[in-house]
Amino acid sequence: MEALNELLGGHGIEALRDKNLWDSYHGDVRFTYVNMGDTYKTTIFYDCKRNRYMISSIGNIAEFYRSLL
Repeated sequence: MEALNELLGGHGIEALRDKNLWDSYHGDVRFTYVNMGDTYKTTIFYDCKRNRYMISSIGNIAEFYRSLL
């Protein structure tokens, strides 16, 4: 993620936490992502639960998962 942050010119790596998730390695972190400085700017996410990368925006991800609660 640090390399992706560097390549994309991001503002660091951030995490989205899930109070209903606990993993011995990631703890309560569901996603890590490159902070692009704008909630709806496209970025790269890593889904810690499913062990895969995704492309979306923090706003879209937050809205989608909030709708599942």
